[in-house]
Amino acid sequence: MLIALLSLKLSAQPDFSQRALLHGVVICPDMKQKQVYYFLPEDLELMKNKDGQPAFRFIMMRYTGNGTFGDMNSKRFRNIMQMDVALKAISQDTLAALKKSLRKINPGFTLRPVPVSRLEAIVHYVAVNDTLATRLGKGNWETGGESSLSTSSSYWRERTFTIYPDNQTADLFNQSLKSGRLILSLSYAFFSKGKADADPVSSVSGPRKYRKMLSEIIPKPDTSANVIKECLVKANAFEIETDTLMYKTLVSQIDLNDAVPPGYALLNVYDFDFNNEIRNDLYEKIVEIAAEGAGGGTVTTQVIFKKRQPDLYASAAKFKYAVRLDKPFRYRIIEISEAGEEKKLDWVAETAWHRELNTTTKTITNE
Repeated sequence: MLIALLSLKLSAQPDFSQRALLHGVVICPDMKQKQVYYFLPEDLELMKNKDGQPAFRFIMMRYTGNGTFGDMNSKRFRNIMQMDVALKAISQDTLAALKKSLRKINPGFTLRPVPVSRLEAIVHYVAVNDTLATRLGKGNWETGGESSLSTSSSYWRERTFTIYPDNQTADLFNQSLKSGRLILSLSYAFFSKGKADADPVSSVSGPRKYRKMLSEIIPKPDTSANVIKECLVKANAFEIETDTLMYKTLVSQIDLNDAVPPGYALLNVYDFDFNNEIRNDLYEKIVEIAAEGAGGGTVTTQVIFKKRQPDLYASAAKFKYAVRLDKPFRYRIIEISEAGEEKKLDWVAETAWHRELNTTTKTITNE
């Protein structure tokens, strides 16, 4: 069943030059499959915690070295900014009205979400009463269970956006947040492979003040006839307003020393096999990671990359229990073919917790 859904996604050829607004929803036809229509994604919004506060967190971690690795007093830092983001869904009433109208146009129609190949985002912040925005940088969208995955009939519902600011940027942001109110903005852009729209600006919504920020992630379109390209299909931004009263709930500062607490993302795993269409023979790729627990024994975790979700190419490995940083970790790759066959590669030992782990085929190195 999943392989059938995947083949449908890979054969999709949306014609974005023929996009239309119907019942408040942007749709477009397929270039070759005349009965197929796609609906474009809605806007993103920041989620809230149970206490009503923004689902935003800023973690500053410090590692001071240890005698085992011979790096005593050698300070390293890792800064993590995360936002839990929801993708607004089309209401059932609107969806019913949309299907009713399409049925009149094409009785045998099929309606699907447009296959998203990439979702770019960037964060800026500015102090209240200031006009100069500071860029925190681009980040990655991370998996978070089934709610972070799209299906053949609907988009994903919730995802976490993560940025890893360098020390200087993190310190400036931390001081700014301590001293007064800040307004953060997340600008984002959805991309999909299809026939490009001659006017990409029509895909941009929201206030004009975001246009300059969005220009950093929006490329110039290629409108060649019948050429399938990665196209911009949706772009917008939203704001997060913070103040000093929220500082203690938004910011955490921890010393890692010899162990990392459970639930903290210390190791980034990147795999571009599906995003760059390197391994078309695979359906899924699992990276299994094992480390020594702070209380003894082995603690394991895993991250999964899926062919049907090529826009998810990064994931932060989180352990259920505390693990030791003064001991090496190891990882192995498990490949699942489109035929459902499993292949387990050899375990690889690593000592550098602070580096990024890249498991892309033919690029299995730490950078």
